[in-house]
This record gives sequence, C-alpha cells and structure tokens, in this order.
Amino acid sequence: MTLREKLANWLLNGIHQAANTGLDIHQMQTQYNATKERVLGIELTDIKLRKNFKIANGRIRLVRDPPAAVLQLSLDTLLNIIDGKIRVKQQDGAFEVESYTPFDAWRRGELVIVTENPDEGWLSDLTLFSNEIWQRAFPVLKRFRRKRRDN
Repeated sequence: MTLREKLANWLLNGIHQAANTGLDIHQMQTQYNATKERVLGIELTDIKLRKNFKIANGRIRLVRDPPAAVLQLSLDTLLNIIDGKIRVKQQDGAFEVESYTPFDAWRRGELVIVTENPDEGWLSDLTLFSNEIWQRAFPVLKRFRRKRRDN
C-alpha cells in the first residue's frame, strides 16, 4: 500500500470516527429530513478507494451495502476540502487562496455525484453529509494533522 493510499484510508476512517464523536447525528438527520437510511459512497478516484456510509439511528456506519449515490473526487480535492481552501492560479500566473467546500468542489466539477436514480430523494442525505458532517469532522482532522506535524 502506497503512502497516498494509507493517507486516503486514514482520512476516510477519520471522517467516520470524528463524525460519530460528539455530534448529534440524530438531530441533524431530523433537521435535513435524512431519515431514509440510504447508503452514500465516497470514492477517491485516483486511489481507487471507496467507503460506503449509512446514516441511521443517529450514527454513521461503514457498510458494504451498495450505495444509492457515490461522491467521486480525488485525494487532492478531499485534502483541499479538509483545509477549507484551495490555491487558484490567476491569469497573471500568481496564485490566490480561495475558500473551498464540498459544494465548491461540485460546482468546479472536482466532485461528481453518481446515482442511478436521481429522483430517489438522496439529496437530503447528501446535504446533511456535506453541510454538517464533513464540515464538523474536518476541524478534528486538522487538529490531528497539526499535532502530528509538530511532533
């Protein structure tokens, strides 16, 4: 297993653990009407790694069930989302730092959502996952990354 593959696996498992630690998932499910217990996959296309997550009963579980929708992105895109920013090359060749969220990645075509049935109503689960769980899990991963860097 390469270093990038290990990092990717660690990040996806870290998102899973951080989201289940100290977050009121049940309340978030109710707020976003994400109560249908669908399976969402996250696939890192450049690493060929996919993890499937099921949001049910106030917990997020890693499952082997086939997903209703898959978020496809590269490891670099995931790292940029975790950092909350991206360096963008300007016309003059200089780089500018911009904020970066899962929805920014989607708008830029760097995060693709694949589903066989777009009318299935998976958008509430995806919105919950993107707006709340990813955003709240990332600061935990950032703190851990800083600790490892400082040691």
